[in-house]
Amino acid sequence: MCPTPPLAKVFATDREVAVMKACFAEIGGVLTVNRVPSEGTIISGIVPPKAFHRF
Repeated sequence: MCPTPPLAKVFATDREVAVMKACFAEIGGVLTVNRVPSEGTIISGIVPPKAFHRF
């Protein structure tokens, strides 16, 4: 079971990003993180439809 992050958190450490990626992989999804210097971070996630039937 993956941990639930606090909703107000803005910055994620490298370790936290690795945990999020592992959680997505656990359900068959993919999480992509693109850090753009001086601009911000783009986080994209894809979760397969079958993952929604687990809950």
